[in-house]
Amino acid sequence: MAITDLQILETRLTPIALDAYLKSDPAAIIALIGYELPSTAAEGKVKSKFTVQWPIIKKQLERWVGERKTGTVADVSFQFGSERFHITDEADLDALNDESTLLRLDQVAQEQGTAYAIGEPRYLWSPCRDNHLCWTGQNFFDTGHPHLPGGSETFDNLFTRTVSSSTPPPWALQYPTPAEVVTELEWIWNKLVENALWKAGMTDLTAIGLEPQLAVMCYDMRTAQAFEAVARKARIQDLDTLEQLDNPWYQGFRVVYDPEYAGLGNALTNVVDYIWAQPNGPRPVLYSRPIPQRFRTKADEFDTNKIFFGPDGKLAYAPGFPQSAIRVQPPGGG
Repeated sequence: MAITDLQILETRLTPIALDAYLKSDPAAIIALIGYELPSTAAEGKVKSKFTVQWPIIKKQLERWVGERKTGTVADVSFQFGSERFHITDEADLDALNDESTLLRLDQVAQEQGTAYAIGEPRYLWSPCRDNHLCWTGQNFFDTGHPHLPGGSETFDNLFTRTVSSSTPPPWALQYPTPAEVVTELEWIWNKLVENALWKAGMTDLTAIGLEPQLAVMCYDMRTAQAFEAVARKARIQDLDTLEQLDNPWYQGFRVVYDPEYAGLGNALTNVVDYIWAQPNGPRPVLYSRPIPQRFRTKADEFDTNKIFFGPDGKLAYAPGFPQSAIRVQPPGGG
């Protein structure tokens, strides 16, 4: 197979994989969990490791009395390590003259693009899912996070759900009822606002929108289904009175199901993570694409008579701002 033939095949498969990548719903999840930093590739320097300095600022208006006073800006460091990702398949070079083989490769390329889109948020969320250390020096989900480096003001974004505690509200059984979901969402929303708006001063809380800013990350299918049912039903039933009540959270949040929870070693857990994706606000994950997703083909004609094809790219990511998310776990952490 000539080089030109490889280029023709790449030209054929690239738009198929890219179209599937862009149309895939999981790609939209990244907008909820992550904030993208400018790529270093624009400077022609693809680094394997790099550090980003980010100012954590709290300013307030003061009366001007006496000499003008200057404030301080606290910078925190985010450490990024770039990793390469790929999806690669192979085909026989001799079979590429067969139209049925080419049609099959079209389908494979489409699946590759979809799988790449699904994989990106899975890896980007992993530092938070597995509760890695963040800029505060503590686990991303923890108690007593400082709002400012070295500051005395703190916040919690890790809570344990127990029968005897009201913070957060308990579930009577292993999985929540619709009414329990609504109660927990109200409590979580207030706590997220409290954590995130600690420096805002006067705030019109009624002007803060919900959907699609609030995302609920579930790691157990039955738990995810309980939340999803509340998200799509305008009315829910009170199990005590059997009365149909208006649902204040109808279409008010997104439900994301993540079956991979290797950090706790238990895929069937009732841990629930809540994310507030404020417009232009902080995110739980910071990330960059030093090498954006691309599609390539390569022939190995002399050794195996194979052609290898598929998308690859490079991602750099790190835990971001813990005040933008809250984890609620059962006793024992899940």
